[in-house]
Amino acid sequence: MAKILAEKRRGPLEVVEGKGIKIPVYYSPVRGIPSFQIALYKDGKRDRERTASIEAARKRGKELIEELSSGKAHGGVTFTTAQAAVISDVIATLRPLNVPISRAVREYADAFKILAGHGSIMEAAHFFIQESSKRRIQPIKFPELVERFLKSIEDNSYRYRQDSQARLRLAAKAFSMEVRDITTTQIDEWLDSIRAKGRTRNNYRTSLASLFSYARNQGYLPENERTAAERIKRVKAGAEEAPGIYTPAQLTDLLSKIEERWVPFVAIAAFSGMRSAELHRLDWKDVWLDKGYIEVSARKAKTASRRLVPILPNLKAWLAPYAGKVGRHPCPRFSHDSTLMIEFGKASDRAAFSRVHNGFRHSFASYRLAQTQSAAQVALEMGNSPRKLFQNYRELVTVADARAWFSIMPAIRPKAENREEAA
Repeated sequence: MAKILAEKRRGPLEVVEGKGIKIPVYYSPVRGIPSFQIALYKDGKRDRERTASIEAARKRGKELIEELSSGKAHGGVTFTTAQAAVISDVIATLRPLNVPISRAVREYADAFKILAGHGSIMEAAHFFIQESSKRRIQPIKFPELVERFLKSIEDNSYRYRQDSQARLRLAAKAFSMEVRDITTTQIDEWLDSIRAKGRTRNNYRTSLASLFSYARNQGYLPENERTAAERIKRVKAGAEEAPGIYTPAQLTDLLSKIEERWVPFVAIAAFSGMRSAELHRLDWKDVWLDKGYIEVSARKAKTASRRLVPILPNLKAWLAPYAGKVGRHPCPRFSHDSTLMIEFGKASDRAAFSRVHNGFRHSFASYRLAQTQSAAQVALEMGNSPRKLFQNYRELVTVADARAWFSIMPAIRPKAENREEAA
């Protein structure tokens, strides 16, 4: 027995428990005479009581538990009924946690002193968990994350990849730290520094949010938490001007004068509304004259979604002379769609044609919406949003204007043109 007591000397010999209260009993001999101590608190201070035997210590411990649970404090102080109810509630709250009330109070008081008014204990606990989770996740520098993300979207549309690359690599020049350490405030300040406003700012936010979402999915950011990019507020874009379009007379003049090799490009752009990037990647095998559709595959579309663009009667008339050119392209070939548009600009200048930014697509949307009176149908044909179409193009042109636009036929071109120069 003496040997067991000696081994227990550094810790409690046993703990008397009851009603959510724990009272430790220690073996503490005095000058070689066996003695047992009960540790408790009186008036907020640690106190001890001695007993001659372990049995006496157990009995005294149970008495103290009854005194506390019935409303009697250490030192003979008696609680009111309301105070006793509060203590009972505290004990009930702590019981599932297996934490004695004395320990809970001491730790709360110590934590309160440490915080010294710098937030609540709950806030400190949440912050601790967040920081701990950050330490457990895999670290990665922002520039490296950008490159991994760009590699992961190689199968997405060309336009999406180009936009993501331009915005995120610019951000990578500003953020060299680990992605988990980047804050919403830092991103907002960077966007201010590059003067990103309105729609441009929202576009940057979208790209960064996609990047941070990828980081979270890959384990570089905590799960089930909004990322710093997602916390960036969207800004309300200012009122936009009506999109610029061409008149039927302007298009007729262009198609009658432009070089032969540009005719299919102009006709498809004007009468299908396809994007310049989609036209750049278009092959004649995608043009189904017999079925009456142009296939825009998911890989070639900006939205990475396959769609079929109807070949309207006048467009079919324009493309018919070029049928059978499988393996060749309707548009002159250049390394990038931006180069395609630059070269088209030079060709249109030679035809004395005044260009409008994105004019063919805007024109098709306007005239086609006036013709069909269906934003949903036109949006499906163009791979766009019905809401945007309805907002930007409704009542921009008349039905008569639309009839004139889609009545422009190849008869306007001189007969002597050599079509073998096309494509």
